[in-house]
Amino acid sequence: MIKNLIFAGSLLFLSGNLCAQDVPIKVFLEKDGKETAIQKLSVQWVLDGDTIVTEAHADTLKIRKDLFGRKGKGVFTINNERYEFSNMVVAWNEELYQWKFMVDTKPFDKDKFWSVTDWKGIKIIYSLDYGNGKQVTQYRYTRKYH
Repeated sequence: MIKNLIFAGSLLFLSGNLCAQDVPIKVFLEKDGKETAIQKLSVQWVLDGDTIVTEAHADTLKIRKDLFGRKGKGVFTINNERYEFSNMVVAWNEELYQWKFMVDTKPFDKDKFWSVTDWKGIKIIYSLDYGNGKQVTQYRYTRKYH
């Protein structure tokens, strides 16, 4: 009886671990058009009121598969600078293992950030390219406009 309980518990533990496998995603940083080394990276997701910390080592994230497709707030800290995306998809699918994080300050590369329609008051713009043609963009304004 005890052996059966231990065996059943082991199966549940293993199946839980298999379902929540981590997917490694390499992150590249481009700042003002220049590739920049990532020395320190951390990411938190706020999904349905829960804060989930993603494991990160230098320039690689390990995202749990069960988070893929979920939408919420993403908080990235890269080289001690904080970037927030108020409403983003955690990841689209586990087949894309490289993301490109782009940060731009004045003078802005308006061709790269073509989706911006009004540049008035923007201090910094940043974007995450998922590598599949989809990206999420966020702006930070000067105080008098925001």
